[in-house]
Amino acid sequence: MLHLLIELGILNSNLGRIPKKLYGGEETEFLQRLQNAREKILYYPLSIVYHCVSAHRMSKRYFRKWDFDGGEWRGILMKDMKYFNLLDIHFLTSKKMLGDIIVGLLKIGCFSKNRFNHELRICFILGFLSGRIKRMGMNS
Repeated sequence: MLHLLIELGILNSNLGRIPKKLYGGEETEFLQRLQNAREKILYYPLSIVYHCVSAHRMSKRYFRKWDFDGGEWRGILMKDMKYFNLLDIHFLTSKKMLGDIIVGLLKIGCFSKNRFNHELRICFILGFLSGRIKRMGMNS
């Protein structure tokens, strides 16, 4: 493992939490580097991890922010693709996101059993669009 850390580097400190934002991705980015280096990644489903979660992180407000910030971070990190259109997002992806928002709003309004899941999907999409706008501002 030590040779991998020397060769690939440690977790990227430019990713992850910053004040007032629930950005993440350090582990995901490191796993991507492992995968790109054709290293073996093992999944052990019987592993147990204990994680102390404070009460405020179990609220709907926190989950809304987590999904919005996660979407925003994904939108910021997504590479610019000049052949894309609106906000550098491919037309079919834009169409799917709009469809997800409309369906989500309808299901929330109809008091669907999973309305909070639909609300979180909308939070993620809106965050993603915010991230694309921020990314475009960074490139100007």
